[in-house]
Amino acid sequence: MDVCSPLFKILKEIRQLGCENEAQCSAAYRLYIHLCEERHLWDVQYYYSKQLNLIYLTARKQQDSSPEVYIPVPTFEGVSMTDIDRYQTELTTSGGSDGSATSVIIAFCDPSSSVLLYKLTNTVKPLEEKPLSKNKMAKQRAKANKTGDS
Repeated sequence: MDVCSPLFKILKEIRQLGCENEAQCSAAYRLYIHLCEERHLWDVQYYYSKQLNLIYLTARKQQDSSPEVYIPVPTFEGVSMTDIDRYQTELTTSGGSDGSATSVIIAFCDPSSSVLLYKLTNTVKPLEEKPLSKNKMAKQRAKANKTGDS
């Protein structure tokens, strides 16, 4: 008789997706718990991309909102800009199962159960403060040069 908690069954299913990286499987499992139980997101699903050699999850903030792609990354592993570009290109265009994912979120998962989420976008957002005017910049340079000459 197989008596397992539902969460253990999820971990078992994640491990059977095809990923051979145990750290990535554990991070995906931790992220799944975070999205379901702590963030209370809708329709949390997990997938494995053979092409990217990556487990990723999709979830919706609202029942009728577009899904977002969540990529679990163990905190002791890095993510390169090339990887980020590939994730955005591959996963937002294919969108997991239904082709409608709108954004990619990197989830750094620590073995201590901490999860930090960073949303990636394809747009450049303006800075909160205005850049210095040419006049103010010239004054700052002159002041810096004056104190540097002393």
